[in-house]
Amino acid sequence: MTGLNSKYIENEINTWLEDINQAIEEIKLFLPEKRNYLEFEKDLKGKRAIERSLEIIGEAVSRILRPKLIFP
Repeated sequence: MTGLNSKYIENEINTWLEDINQAIEEIKLFLPEKRNYLEFEKDLKGKRAIERSLEIIGEAVSRILRPKLIFP
């Protein structure tokens, strides 16, 4: 792998790690201070927002772990 390709992949990974970190921070914001599952279960918007953030995390992890096919 050339230095340029290596740097490109490193930048991509850093971007996905930032996406993961941002999604985690958003999940913290979506959760109420007082954690009550029954109340949370009734909060459709909050549940959907957290589900979406978890999807973003899963997609970013998937992209990080996916092997890269780089041709010289």
